[in-house]
Amino acid sequence: MGGITTQLFRGFLLLSIFLSTSFFLDLNAQCAGEDGTLDHCDKETNRYIDLFSALAGTPQADGTWSDDNNSGGLNTTTGELDTYFINIGGTFSYTYTVDGVSGCTDNQATVTVTLGSFPGRDNANGVACSDDSSVNLFQFTGSSPSPTLDGTWDSSNAPAGSLNGNIFNASSAGEGIYEFVYTVPVQGNCSSSSSIVNLEVIRAPESGSYVQPVFCETDDLSAFTNFDLREVLTDEDSGGTWTENSITDEISGPTDSVINVENIRDTFGPGIYTYTYRVNPINPACSPSQISVAILIEDVVDFTDAVFEVINPSNDPAFICEDQLPFQATAQITVDPLNVPNGDYQITYETRPAPNAGSETLRVTFNNGIASFDIDETFLTQAGEVTVEITEVIDPSTQLECQIQISGLSDTLSILPLPDLSDSILQVEEPICLNENATVNLSDATSTANIELIDGTYDFTYIISGPSGTVTDTETLTSTAGTVSWTLSSLNIDEAGDYTLTIIEVVNESGCAATTDLSDTFVVTPLPDAQNIVLDVQDNCEGSPITVLVSEPGSTPQITDGIYTLEYALNGAINESGLTATAVSFTNGNASFNLSDDILLSGSSTITLIGLINETTGCES
Repeated sequence: MGGITTQLFRGFLLLSIFLSTSFFLDLNAQCAGEDGTLDHCDKETNRYIDLFSALAGTPQADGTWSDDNNSGGLNTTTGELDTYFINIGGTFSYTYTVDGVSGCTDNQATVTVTLGSFPGRDNANGVACSDDSSVNLFQFTGSSPSPTLDGTWDSSNAPAGSLNGNIFNASSAGEGIYEFVYTVPVQGNCSSSSSIVNLEVIRAPESGSYVQPVFCETDDLSAFTNFDLREVLTDEDSGGTWTENSITDEISGPTDSVINVENIRDTFGPGIYTYTYRVNPINPACSPSQISVAILIEDVVDFTDAVFEVINPSNDPAFICEDQLPFQATAQITVDPLNVPNGDYQITYETRPAPNAGSETLRVTFNNGIASFDIDETFLTQAGEVTVEITEVIDPSTQLECQIQISGLSDTLSILPLPDLSDSILQVEEPICLNENATVNLSDATSTANIELIDGTYDFTYIISGPSGTVTDTETLTSTAGTVSWTLSSLNIDEAGDYTLTIIEVVNESGCAATTDLSDTFVVTPLPDAQNIVLDVQDNCEGSPITVLVSEPGSTPQITDGIYTLEYALNGAINESGLTATAVSFTNGNASFNLSDDILLSGSSTITLIGLINETTGCES
């Protein structure tokens, strides 16, 4: 009995040990439960999944969950899976872990979930605006739940190229109604499904476009006192409203689009003035369209009190001489530097009258209120009074290259002619007797209608070439109608003989000089030498002619043959002075003449020769 009891006990003990061991192993396998699987195809009606209930076996509570695929939506404490947070369909794994249970060696179990894709809900009333080039079609398929992102979009009537994935280009497609189908794929036992979006593209409001109106401050704006801003716009919808963004008070109400540009300029000056045109949409899916029309009145620099002058290289603005041509004259504009900023400006100037006429447009640089430029030397070709005038100044910094208002910006340049003796005649009056001054005449050779030597005062420099050499002298003389006369001093012609007078230079009052070789030849005639003349008068009876014999002793007479006038006086019975005998012919120093019968008186008288005049030369001794 005892043995049997012992054996039974041992058997029971072994059985107890075996059962105990078997139970212990089962207990270890059930700590986290066993792996489980499930399909979830309709998350629209069944949002949440209890993963704990999907574990096989008898998992212990108080474990934690982990999202093996980072699918999202898992409550790691409760094991509740919110499928709305999972944006694609597919198969996902979630692991349950039990920690801290004594004797557990297998403390994890995995639930595998196959989640069906969701296409979203149908929408027959989608609206997009025709100006929207990036319409997200998912916005029409609802939310809670949102469609998953693993499907594809397609359309049976959208224009080619207008659909790119879930983005529809309504702008390129244009107005109309378009059908779009979103299809999601099969996921395990979950079938494919689709949603349909009917989208109407409605016309967006259009406020138009414009090219900015630009006006110059200096323009005549009288034609723009009723400037309609609607005329600036193109392709705009009618029925919009106008508002003013400036302070001009030109817009009186929402339908007023007319402004007075001249008044804006006169009241507020240059600047940018903006006015907004707004068009509201027919459907609120479109935003209002508006455009701000900016009116620019450009500021133009102020040339008030500008000074213009022409300067020649010697800094004498009055004149140049004709022989300086071609001549590089410089012009200078001076302005208030506060009114005219430094920089480049475009000017146009002209010269006049012909033949010194021309016009040129060029850029000048103002620096501290001063700009200078060279006048084209081809415009300055002949003597005359030349007017140089600034006719236009453009400010290139303005969009319209506005014209600057100027007034009276001109100066004159005198191109003085050189003294012109080309048609003049030089003549020394003859005869000229020794020890007498000579008269020199300069006159125009043709007519007073075309006199080369204009009226004025000149310095004439001339050379006298004579028997004993040359003498240079200068006379300051006045020309009237091309005629000049002066006296040639006897000191410069102090010998009898042949002379040449040559004018070598003429200088006018301004200092313009011309060289010349105008000349004339003349003769200085010696005086009759009467110092050795002998008078012989024979006595005669009253009533008989009295002949006076004139002779010059010696073999070589000093008085040349010729016709002379003798001046004589009688003293004594006849007492007469200032008597003359004319046409007395001298030959070889001898001549004779008769006393006038009218003066003869009885008695003794003495004749005295007072003077001897050569009737040919006029020279008197």
